[in-house]
Amino acid sequence: MNFFRPICTKAIWLVCLLAFPQVLAQQASAQVQGACLSSEQMREAIFAGHAVPATAATRAARDASAGDVVRVRLCRDNDNLIYRITMLQRDGRVGHVTIDGSSGKVSDVR
Repeated sequence: MNFFRPICTKAIWLVCLLAFPQVLAQQASAQVQGACLSSEQMREAIFAGHAVPATAATRAARDASAGDVVRVRLCRDNDNLIYRITMLQRDGRVGHVTIDGSSGKVSDVR
């Protein structure tokens, strides 16, 4: 029995060392993407009152930048929630509007 104990310990360490880089890569990709919420998480945040409804954010984005809304995402920015709205402008360019999730006010237009 004592013979297998060091082998099992080494095997566990080997599995941990092999899995650790994959965990780091997943965390890094989530940070690069801005840690946006899933559809279900988005509904929960709106229902809990942490964010304005997506329709209000979309309306604010349309008022700030003429064009059609292509994509609406609710993302975490430090401790705040923000809407990242992608728009197709009338001249064919892609624009981005950032809306403060809690107030619904426009933060940035690009």
